[in-house]
Parts: sequence; C-alpha cells; structure tokens
Amino acid sequence: MGIELKEITQKYGDLIAVNNANLFIEDGEMIALLGPSGCGKTTLLKTIAGLLPLHQGSILSNEKDISNLPPQARNAAMVFQNYALFPHMTVAENVAYGLKINKCALSLIKKKVEEILDIVELPGLNQRKISELSGGQQQRVALARALVIEPAMLLFDEPLSNLDQNLRVSMRRMIRKIQQEYRITSIYVTHDQEEAMSISDRIVVMKDGVIQQIGLPGEVYLNPRNRFVAEFMGTANLLELNEDDEIIQLLECGKWASSRDNCPGGESNNRQKRYLLFRPEDVEVGAEGNFEGTVIWHETIGSVTRVSIDFAGNEIIAEIRNYYKSGINCTIGEKIRFNIDLAGDGHIVPD
Repeated sequence: MGIELKEITQKYGDLIAVNNANLFIEDGEMIALLGPSGCGKTTLLKTIAGLLPLHQGSILSNEKDISNLPPQARNAAMVFQNYALFPHMTVAENVAYGLKINKCALSLIKKKVEEILDIVELPGLNQRKISELSGGQQQRVALARALVIEPAMLLFDEPLSNLDQNLRVSMRRMIRKIQQEYRITSIYVTHDQEEAMSISDRIVVMKDGVIQQIGLPGEVYLNPRNRFVAEFMGTANLLELNEDDEIIQLLECGKWASSRDNCPGGESNNRQKRYLLFRPEDVEVGAEGNFEGTVIWHETIGSVTRVSIDFAGNEIIAEIRNYYKSGINCTIGEKIRFNIDLAGDGHIVPD
C-alpha cells in the first residue's frame, strides 16, 4: 500500500499542530516520524489512522482518497506506547480480538493466533493473563494483535518508550525484521534519533508541526538542512560563520574548502546565521593536532569517551575510542591538541 499525504493541516482550536505536510510513502516502506514532544508527529499519525478528523488536505492510499473513511475501513493497525491490551482477556483473546470483530471462523482464529505468537516469539503463552507478562512480552502481544489481521499499513506510536534499553534494541530489531519480511507499509513515531535511524528506510524530521527534512537516515545525519535537524540528529559541533567565512578559513585544511554552495538550504542569505557543521567523530585528538584548546569536561561510556574542548570561545565535542589505552590526557583545565577532519562531511547549515 502506497500512502500519499497532500497538504495536511491539523488544528486544535487556534493551535496548528501539523502545518501543510506533504509526504509519499512507498509500498512496503518503513518511515520514521522523528521530532521532539509536541512537534505534531503523533497528531499526523492519528490523522493517517483516521482517529482524528482531517482539518485540511487529503490522504491517498494507492491513489484512492481515504480522507473521510473511518479507521476500520483503512486496512491499518496501530501499536500504542501503552500497549492498549485488555487486562481481563488472555494473551490469545487479546490477539484474536480483531479477527473476532471481522467474524473469522473459530478454527481459523486459533490457527492464526498460534502462528502469530510464534512469529513474535511468544509460543505457548496463549492462556497467560496479561498481568503475568513482562513489559516486553506485553508489547509483543500488542504487535501480534496488530499483525494477525494482516493490515496493509502498520502505525507505531512510540511503542518502545516504556521498555528498558536492552528490550528496546531487541524489540526494534524484531519489528524491523517482521516489517521487512512481510513488506508492510509502516510509519513509526519516535523522539529517539538512534531508534529512527536503525528502524527506518527514511526519516521525516518535524518541528512545530512542520516537516523540516525527509531523507535516508545517513543523508539526514550527514547533510541536515538546518541547525535544528543537525542538533536533533545527534551531537553537532556548530561554529558560527561571519560574512567572510572566517572560521572556515581558520580551519580549512587539505581537501575541504569554503564554499557558499555547500549550504543545503539554498543560496546564502547574508542576514541569516550560518554554521560550519562537523560531528564529534570528525575531531581527532592527539599530540600531532594542528589546533589547541582546553578540556572543559569529559565522560566515558563503554569504549567511547566524549571530550568537551574550549577552542577560541567555542565548545567542540570530540570522541576518543579506547581512551584508557590511548595515553591521552583529558584532565579538566589541561591543554589538548586536535585536528578537525572536514574533508568528508563538514558543510554549512543555515539557522
């Protein structure tokens, strides 16, 4: 099922929650709607599902207008953050709910429930009560209930937010594996950029109801259209430029040169702030570095140490792999030398 959104606008009273959203989702594609709380991503998802009346615009499914169809007529299933399971029903009864609504034969219901519970790795739990399940198991029941009706479209509203980190990783792998195997057109709402990058074919970044950028995960991370996208997609080093690109001239090295054409937002507007962007992984700390700064702070998580460096009044974040074996001194207040690799991904972004 291919889905097309045309000029979608949604309002809550005078508040514009989604403003003129346009998006085409290919058949079998997984799209992540990514943004902070209140950006409009869940409102857009519920609009697609038919849970909210459409204020303006149109929704097309395989070129057919479904804007005014009720939720049950859109051939879609939704997985919620709070699971939305029936506590008085068993696992099997929860999973079978949609099939019973569709008046399927009891023999078919039993067969399909057992098959789908195997797929979500819950075999033998048919008669278990919901209260007897862990959070991860409950979310798999919710996923099974959505999958068992064989929807043409799957909608996920931050389904893993209540799980711990390890469960989140295993669950998103399961969701992605099932989605790819069955080629179900899917939309996944999240505020977690790591989750969005790992689970989706493309990412849609939203802010204040407006789509900021649509692209492949790597494209959005490496080539953000503006400062908001750059910072929301991960830690970003952003050095403000003056009219003469002074910082670029200071940092310019080797293969990378200053160019106003590198600004992804289009032609440069001299009145708009512009920044040189590079990521922590582009900063190499070492005694042979061309630049010197002062260590502000550092923290180590596993094999990665992040170091904050004061460089001419600008804060630069660097990553050091295997810090404890590197011999590098990151004591707060000490001088540290580094290089900035702009040969590949450094570029200019507008405010």
